[in-house]
Amino acid sequence: MKTVPAIVAFLLACITTTTTNATNYINSLSSTAYSLLSGDTLRIVGNSYNGVLNSFQSGSVIIVSAGATFSPGNMNTPSGKIINYGVCQFNNLGTSGNFEFVNYNVATFSSHLNLYDGAKQSLTNNIGGTITIAGNLSINNAVLNNYSTMTVGGDLNMYRTNSLVNNTGNLTIGKDLNISGGLLDNQNLISTRNLNTWGGVVKNQGELSPAGDMVFSAGSNYSNECLMITKKGFTNYGNFTNNGLLWVGTSGSPNDHFLNSGTFTNSTDAVVKTVKLTNYSTIVGGGSYYITGDSYNSGIVGKSGTTTDLIRVYDLTRANSSRIFDTQWGTVNDNVVFSPFAQPDTNEVNYAGCSSLFRANIGSTLPVEWKSFDVKLVQNQAAITWSAEYEANVKFEVEKSTDRTNFKSITTASSNTTKSYAHTDANVEKNTVVYYRIKATSLNGAVKYTDTKSLKIAGTASALSVYPNPTKDVATIQYKSDVAEALTIRISNASGLQVALKNVTALKGLNAFNLTETAQLNAGVYFAELINVNSVVASVRIIKN
Repeated sequence: MKTVPAIVAFLLACITTTTTNATNYINSLSSTAYSLLSGDTLRIVGNSYNGVLNSFQSGSVIIVSAGATFSPGNMNTPSGKIINYGVCQFNNLGTSGNFEFVNYNVATFSSHLNLYDGAKQSLTNNIGGTITIAGNLSINNAVLNNYSTMTVGGDLNMYRTNSLVNNTGNLTIGKDLNISGGLLDNQNLISTRNLNTWGGVVKNQGELSPAGDMVFSAGSNYSNECLMITKKGFTNYGNFTNNGLLWVGTSGSPNDHFLNSGTFTNSTDAVVKTVKLTNYSTIVGGGSYYITGDSYNSGIVGKSGTTTDLIRVYDLTRANSSRIFDTQWGTVNDNVVFSPFAQPDTNEVNYAGCSSLFRANIGSTLPVEWKSFDVKLVQNQAAITWSAEYEANVKFEVEKSTDRTNFKSITTASSNTTKSYAHTDANVEKNTVVYYRIKATSLNGAVKYTDTKSLKIAGTASALSVYPNPTKDVATIQYKSDVAEALTIRISNASGLQVALKNVTALKGLNAFNLTETAQLNAGVYFAELINVNSVVASVRIIKN
């Protein structure tokens, strides 16, 4: 028989056990306040919740059911877990502890989201989910997993060594991507305004496309395995390894500049395409560099002694055939060679490091594989030719622009059996750079573009002439230039195949360039083009007897 004290002790133990048990709440009202302790569960069903969470402790869970909306008036530094199958709406939110947010549907943040330092926190956007953050997203020893579509209107900031961003979806950043610690692993698509790194590690296995500049400070490590495309400049003070395509500068301005003051390593099959190139430090490895503007080296390029690495450099404006670069003060080792090659295909996704996910997603939207695309100036008209491999019923459009941004269609062509096309644009404005590209559209609406190419017609026909014409030996081009500039003379046959290339420097005023190359040509009709950076500025026909 139990004594009274024993019974009292037993009842107290039961009461204590009852008060510490987890509580399961189901909310179908709109404004009930909750204090969620560890182990508690709150399920939002069939309504819009806008109440207050006085506490949301680590170990507690909120489940937002399909068809429900969770829009709390206040959450004080939440550290629990939210699983969203409905709609979540938040204002400015700062988290703590072990906070987790797992999204399967729609979540919006009208201001900023700060995943503060503490125990590891995570934000996961699963396949089919959409997250939109109007302000900044700050990750401080936290994890972001994006497997779907996510938009950050402000900056995305990564701090501390344990921070991780894993992207296999489509991540759009309205302002800057700033990395001072942690790891960014991109396997699909990231677009941003500028990319700035002060530390940490970046690995790109998809496409990372800043609309502005990329700056990699000392202490940062970057590995590009696939496509890295910036509209403006690239500056490296850290350690950058390129195993794919690094395309620097699509704006057509002097800001399109590759500047290396760190260690830049290009692998055997990797490609760098840029307008300007400046090296103050070290470029090693192999691969290819396609340069359409000025090049300057006062550092070290290549490796001394015996090596299997080969660095190919094609500077279209090189004026001195005894040099690799336009201005050459540093060390250029013997494994660096000047070697003309075709303009890189910036739609290529077959680099070994491109993720299978990125290849599959891009491949499923690309109706064609471009084989060639060229724009030549012939008798003051733009002669546009292209060829491609494609699926049935592809429509092609020739698009034209004078600012490289706003393009208009000037003609269309349906797919044919020859898979080769040509169009002549007679309406080319004089003294204006004109840009062209080809757009391919399949039946399901998938679209793919060629690279953009440009040309410019001199102001008067007398600005360019050739004599003697016809010629039996050497021909001379006479060209009147408004400015001093580096030019490339490209000679092509009647089929459009390049047969000779010559780099010259034009002075302001009247210039004469001897084409000794014509002496070696067979009889026939040829076209000589004067190219400034990416633009064809003038063209003339040459007849060889």
